[in-house]
Amino acid sequence: MDMRKPQVLGIIVMGFILLGGFLFINVFSQPTGDREGNIDAANGQGNVPVLPAPPTPTSTAAPTAIPTPERLAVRSVTLINADADQPFEGFDPLLDRSTIRRSELATQAINISANTTADVRSVDMVLLGATRKQQDQNSLPYSLFGDEGYNYRDGELNPGDHVLVIIPYSDDDTDGESGKPLVVTFTVVE
Repeated sequence: MDMRKPQVLGIIVMGFILLGGFLFINVFSQPTGDREGNIDAANGQGNVPVLPAPPTPTSTAAPTAIPTPERLAVRSVTLINADADQPFEGFDPLLDRSTIRRSELATQAINISANTTADVRSVDMVLLGATRKQQDQNSLPYSLFGDEGYNYRDGELNPGDHVLVIIPYSDDDTDGESGKPLVVTFTVVE
């Protein structure tokens, strides 16, 4: 059947099928209308044209993978004003390769807090460089210089380059499965 020309079909349409860019109409009836396919307006009989279907939109974009939830990870760190127990403006988060100008901070009483996924139960925090400090934490907030609840203890960062490594764990006391660590480098200047 040549689908480019209207065809004499019938008057009872049962369904539609899209194949090869053409819309096919399934008909279960005897052909009607005259030999040229003209429809008799009085009885509605005649040709039912079958026309090509509109082109199907295609996408060249690659399929998007559904992300799996991140687990056992340190997402970021925050520089904390230990006097106010709040983040310093501009340091939430403390980005890798940041420069901390001590003279521009509201106070020298500082701390650093780790922001983790909800499944983390403890962290090991190691600060290397101009200031050296190691701290294990078993409860929120996970802070480098310690805390009592959300009352941050104050610590001091010496001028110079620093590397902070934080490793999350699935159990207390840095036990169980270790997760995705975070490494942040920063420089402290006067």
